Amino acid sequence: MAVAAANPGNSGSMVNFASAMSVFKYGFISVLGWIVSLIVLGVVWGFSLVVALQLENTVVKIIIVLVTLLVTLIGYGQMIIYPVGKALKDARGDTSAFSYVDSWKASISSFIETIVVTAGMAVLLAVGLSEEIGALTALAGLGFMLFLIGYIPYLARKTAQFIN
Repeated sequence: MAVAAANPGNSGSMVNFASAMSVFKYGFISVLGWIVSLIVLGVVWGFSLVVALQLENTVVKIIIVLVTLLVTLIGYGQMIIYPVGKALKDARGDTSAFSYVDSWKASISSFIETIVVTAGMAVLLAVGLSEEIGALTALAGLGFMLFLIGYIPYLARKTAQFIN
């Protein structure tokens, strides 16, 4: 079976093997972009767990876990935004720019714009867990799950706004 000959007027009939290489490129970019986020998240989670386990005050423990979850959203966002930003920049084909620092800016901006919802769900989750209210815990957990699923396309949109 032969691959169709290159025809400048009909590029849709040809198999583009360069696309497969782009997948590897974005995979490599993703892993490199995740390094700092993973280090930051590792330090934040390690510190939070050590401090929370040593404290007796339940309210302070809950606050530490909530702040840790909110900081995690920034790292999570950056890990998605960086490779998406690179792919969107490549797709534009012009001289647009998107840097590693832009991925952090977009993630922090996205986090700030959604903090009211995430903080509200975090408080509901904390109350549900601490007061052992199963329905509230389940509702907050479902809310977080739906938020994280919707956060991915939202981050893609936000990323497109940061490409200049």
